[in-house]
Amino acid sequence: MKSKTLCETFFQTPVLWLLFLLPAVLPAQPLTAPVRSLGIGGAGVALVGEASGLLNPAALGESTIRQISFSAAQGFGMAELRHGLLTASLPMKAMSLGLNVGSFGFEAFRETQFRLHAARGFGFGSKRKFYLGATVQYQMLNIPNYGNGGAASVGIGGLTSLTDRTMLGFRMSNLNKAAYANGEELPRNLSVGLAYKPLPDVRFLLDAEKDVRFPVSVRGGFEYSPVKSLTLRSGFSTAPVRYAAGVGFKAGRLGADAAFERHETLGWTPSVAFSVGF
Repeated sequence: MKSKTLCETFFQTPVLWLLFLLPAVLPAQPLTAPVRSLGIGGAGVALVGEASGLLNPAALGESTIRQISFSAAQGFGMAELRHGLLTASLPMKAMSLGLNVGSFGFEAFRETQFRLHAARGFGFGSKRKFYLGATVQYQMLNIPNYGNGGAASVGIGGLTSLTDRTMLGFRMSNLNKAAYANGEELPRNLSVGLAYKPLPDVRFLLDAEKDVRFPVSVRGGFEYSPVKSLTLRSGFSTAPVRYAAGVGFKAGRLGADAAFERHETLGWTPSVAFSVGF
């Protein structure tokens, strides 16, 4: 039996049109961002201690407990745009390690990502610290009856304290300009972020991200914890315009997060995550 061409697959599966157009419609959408960040409009490059390492591998440098989490999202309420993510973090004496395994799509279009992060903190001065992290990623794309491919990329990130209340972070992805065999390059981004904590229970975040293919996207938001076990979140992002809200719960070493993000044209994307520390 003759294999289908990509065009035939497109016409028989119209949702593939949307999947391939997603980078143009959502150039700054972090489909693999942690749910906590999604509730803040996607900001979080300067979130020290963020255990997934997805937005900045250097954030793992402050991790103090081993943690496993699972998250799921459904883009614009469409089953074909589901995303699942498993993350694990392992702090050690010399450094902290993180692992992410993510899957996006459905049976006619599947994108799978494997990431390994490593991070370490360095002290300078009496109080200030600098965290440096690196990521190795392998990304696979599979379209049945058409073909599949894979590419490996590397990235780096850094975090430092500007004051007792302010953190500055950066992340650079795909430094080696990795591409699939057909020449399609993986996303290549530079992100810079600030986190400001004026009060123990309030944090403001602001990020700017530049994908080499698209305009700068600005993301910002805040977290507020009225009680120790509850955190409320809200945020926004530009290029394209999106608004978000989220909530987080903690009970000992168990955690749960939920976020709802609204795209100006395509509608709502719900996401949820569960984590356990040990």
